[in-house]
Amino acid sequence: MLSPSAAGAIARVCTGRSGFEHVSVHVDVRPHPVLGFYLRAASLVEAEAAADSLWRHAASFVPQLEEWELVRAEVPLLRPDPGP
Repeated sequence: MLSPSAAGAIARVCTGRSGFEHVSVHVDVRPHPVLGFYLRAASLVEAEAAADSLWRHAASFVPQLEEWELVRAEVPLLRPDPGP
């Protein structure tokens, strides 16, 4: 079973990679848990590729992820805030 503590382990192995900013772990989502990777990317295609790469990297180093597989990577593209 995946626990919320996985977020810390994932963050430790992903920091500095593929525009990684933050990760959240949602263990109670059905039918499967959800990892939310927050990252910087120039396009939707780059963001989805980076999320996939981050998952593969984390899955190879975080024991809690060994039994899980990526079902899909979907990333909403957010417009930068232009500021005041």
